[in-house]
Amino acid sequence: MHVATAIAFIGFAVALSIESFIQARFWRLMQDLHPTQLAHFNLSSGAHPLARRNARATMLYLRDKSFRLSFDRGGTGHCDDDRRSMIFSYWATTATGCVLVLAVFLHGRL
Repeated sequence: MHVATAIAFIGFAVALSIESFIQARFWRLMQDLHPTQLAHFNLSSGAHPLARRNARATMLYLRDKSFRLSFDRGGTGHCDDDRRSMIFSYWATTATGCVLVLAVFLHGRL
């Protein structure tokens, strides 16, 4: 494995792990403390309740601030508090994934 590819792979793995942890924590607290907000997410995204596992749907819900249309003030606060870290971790994982693909493309091996 080329050094640049190895570094890109490690960066992607770390970013993906951090994103997964942040998302799991966000959804666990949402499910346990703010079920009304969780129902609002399911309705506003028009998705199946398990769609919350979809990072893109979550990122769009938080980015567009759709969560503010809910009547659950505690849930709205929860989304507002975690909004930046959720969006940042999503884009960090996306960027490191692109760097990994580029490294594999340039160096021809994983």
